[in-house]
Amino acid sequence: QDLHSSPSIGADGTIYVGTSGGLFAVRDDGTSGHVLPGWPVPTTGAIDTAPSIDGGKVYVSSFLSGTRTVYAIDAGANPPAVLWSVAGPGSTTTSFAQTPSAVIGGNGLVYAAIGRKIYAFDPARPQPATPVWQHSLPADAISLALGDGVLYVSAKNAHLYALVASP
Repeated sequence: QDLHSSPSIGADGTIYVGTSGGLFAVRDDGTSGHVLPGWPVPTTGAIDTAPSIDGGKVYVSSFLSGTRTVYAIDAGANPPAVLWSVAGPGSTTTSFAQTPSAVIGGNGLVYAAIGRKIYAFDPARPQPATPVWQHSLPADAISLALGDGVLYVSAKNAHLYALVASP
């Protein structure tokens, strides 16, 4: 598989990494690594964002032919399973710009970008794939950072946006 994302490490030491074949979970035994049973979780397109992890759930996004898809994956299920996904028009890494990884707020909301749209999802809601908040930018988002209730978004139009991060 082609690697497309930076790895992220869960609280239990599991290493999550996105590829062209989906999301992999790897355990390092000190001398080598091995893919955990039930993995990878397949996605539409290649995962090109670093996994964000919270409460046994992993959030990643993939890209294929002009469509970006955000996934919530239950890493604790046996086998691991996609809980929900949301897709829309978007881009991938081009012109030295990043593709934004999801960020998780202290309020439990998951903030993710699909192209020009920024979303807040609440994993605790009965319909977690329905955003509780969204905002449209004039250009595709390239990075997200969260601090003191403000979501900072860099976009491909060379602007930084400060958005109130609560619904």
